[in-house]
Amino acid sequence: MKLDKMVCMATHDFQWLLYPFAWLLWKYWGRDIRIIYYCDKVVGELPPGVEARIVPMMRERSEDHWSWQHDFGDGFASILRELKDPVVAVSMLDYWLVDHANLYMIDSLVEYIEKHKNVVRVALGEVIGVDAWSRCVEVWDGMDIMTCPAKSNFNAGIMFNVGLFSRELTLELVKNTCVLESEVMGWKAMRERPDLTSVWVRDARNAYRYAHVAISTARETAFLKGVPRAEDRKIIKALLPDHIRSQEM
Repeated sequence: MKLDKMVCMATHDFQWLLYPFAWLLWKYWGRDIRIIYYCDKVVGELPPGVEARIVPMMRERSEDHWSWQHDFGDGFASILRELKDPVVAVSMLDYWLVDHANLYMIDSLVEYIEKHKNVVRVALGEVIGVDAWSRCVEVWDGMDIMTCPAKSNFNAGIMFNVGLFSRELTLELVKNTCVLESEVMGWKAMRERPDLTSVWVRDARNAYRYAHVAISTARETAFLKGVPRAEDRKIIKALLPDHIRSQEM
């Protein structure tokens, strides 16, 4: 399949991240990538061209707040059930693309997950916390495909930064809990399914270089240290609402 959309998720409290997210994605990927923004409700104006959808679980329950402390797993599963693509590109809103995406590599990784029916997720971008148990399972189209045992590292499970997800396999593993616990549950579920694996590229920054710009404990601060270009930081600051601080160090 040809990847034609990026699915991003957030609650309305973090909608302020959407303008810089969309501007950077279109600058460094190209305007042919659709952005589908799943949220609990839309507050104010959206960037032109972004398609907003209410999380299906929220529509079913007639609720207006998606609690990531209690219902992240159910919400994410309802999104996957609504989408029909076998491979879904997913990003949290606080992971911004900051350099040109290598679309050849990304297309090749889509093909990889399509042809490897045991792969739940392929990470896009830098993988942190790699340990001594990590190993190269094969070379695919010139890329070292890495994995590690589920007992060893979160990267063996389901992480929610930026990645390609097998829709069908992810639905088998996702449980309803908070976002961090969902990553833990995905990790534990993979221990019980030794037939499944998640992988990454040895130097995935060459495919999708991102900056992680927000943390839950500082809800109104954009951390721009990982955005390398001064001209980008200048425009990002102009796109941020007045109540959002920016920090470059």
